[in-house]
Amino acid sequence: MKSPGALSGTAVVYGAKDDIAGMFKEVWLPGAFKRSLARGGYRGDVMALWSHDMSQPLGRRSAGTLVISDRTEGLDFTVELPDTQVGRDARTSVLRGDVNGMSFAFQVAEGGDTWSREDGWDLRVVHRAELIEVSPVSIPAFRATSVSARSGRDRSAELLRAKRHAIQAAEVYADLRDDPRARDRHRSQCARPCRRAVPAVLEVA
Repeated sequence: MKSPGALSGTAVVYGAKDDIAGMFKEVWLPGAFKRSLARGGYRGDVMALWSHDMSQPLGRRSAGTLVISDRTEGLDFTVELPDTQVGRDARTSVLRGDVNGMSFAFQVAEGGDTWSREDGWDLRVVHRAELIEVSPVSIPAFRATSVSARSGRDRSAELLRAKRHAIQAAEVYADLRDDPRARDRHRSQCARPCRRAVPAVLEVA
């Protein structure tokens, strides 16, 4: 069955500090998903979904229709869209700019994050997590992402900046000591699967 095309880009940008719904700030370090991806992903697989809807799959890593590449600057993906209504709709909506965000779902591994205080905020640094799925979304869960539907755009400068930020974040936060008080304030965030939207690029082929 012929595919209507593919979506590709960067679903997670490492080193970017995000305000999570005004409650705390969060930074993802390079390699956060390394162990998870080596085992295949959360419970052995990773999916690409349409707007986090499990009933509308776009691709699956175990099927070879979703490719995940863990790079220094972030988590890249390419999903070969299915020749289904949701696959065709996904391509059209992204090309038109109606859907202009990326989001991902994850579960932080036990001992995989550190909580501290920085500039008056509780800061969560994530260095190990399970990747569940990635999704194009119309309204990202926390803040708008940077999205492009132009295939072949030269991204070398922004990728270089992202790589530099990721390396700097790893140097600054890799050995941060945990603050139990900050962790206790956000204990519910530690125990359950979550979704995030971070600066990302989505392209259509």
